[in-house]
Amino acid sequence: MKNILILIFIPWMALAQEKDQQNAKAKATPAPAPAVVSKPKTNSVEPELPLQPSKWLEVNSIIDEIKEQNPPRNFKLKAKAGLVQMIVNTDDPIKLGLGSNLPAIGFEGVANVFGNFGLEARSIFAMNLVPDPTSPNTASSYIYWLDIGPRYTLYMDSTKLDNNLAFKVLFHHNQSNFQITDPVNRLYVTKYSGASFGIERSIPITRKLGVVGEFDLVQIFSTSTPSTIAVKQYGYGFEIQGEIYYQMELFGKPWRVGVSYWQQGHESEVDAKDNFRRNSQFQVARALFINLVLLR
Repeated sequence: MKNILILIFIPWMALAQEKDQQNAKAKATPAPAPAVVSKPKTNSVEPELPLQPSKWLEVNSIIDEIKEQNPPRNFKLKAKAGLVQMIVNTDDPIKLGLGSNLPAIGFEGVANVFGNFGLEARSIFAMNLVPDPTSPNTASSYIYWLDIGPRYTLYMDSTKLDNNLAFKVLFHHNQSNFQITDPVNRLYVTKYSGASFGIERSIPITRKLGVVGEFDLVQIFSTSTPSTIAVKQYGYGFEIQGEIYYQMELFGKPWRVGVSYWQQGHESEVDAKDNFRRNSQFQVARALFINLVLLR
């Protein structure tokens, strides 16, 4: 009986072992990867289709909507405060206090009247509030500058209206009541008027930060001085200013705060040297201001 069981069990073990080897071999063999059908390469480039008229209408309507949401500023009012320094290229003829530095305030208004055409008016007023005790100029001594006239604004980008270029033709006037320490031997022009031809460039850096620069060339038509030294009635001058600003919302309205540098100068040519010993004298005023601007 024992021999019979052995004869039956041995073939069954052999079959089981052979089946296990077949299963192990099947697991070790990786499955074939699926065939990838590659597209034939071609060097041809599909031509770009032009925008259909309906698409152009859609683009133009979007631009018009941006313009409506960002209209040009119809009105700008600026107030500023700072110090103005008076400089001449000869011996100081007026001897102002604080090293010829005068506290000053300024105002500027711009109004767009007819589209790109507008009007501009600006003024700076400075006083000798801390006088030099050895000078004839007291605390009531003052000087001011006034410019007024038309301007034309050219917008460089219809979606960023702060990116613009402005051209100006202004009446320019400067006047002071300064007294000259030695009217016979020294010269200071206390009043002159002329025409100013200016160009202004405004460039936005970001949505809130920007810079503005301006240069004006002045043609002088009349001058006046308390000195006995005669000066010619005509001449040339200049005016430059640069500003950096930050725009923000206050009380539901757009405002700008910033700092600016301003400089103005003109040359006075003498009719005869006499006691002056020079052909001309150059007068300069320069200032640093803190600005506050309301936009409408």
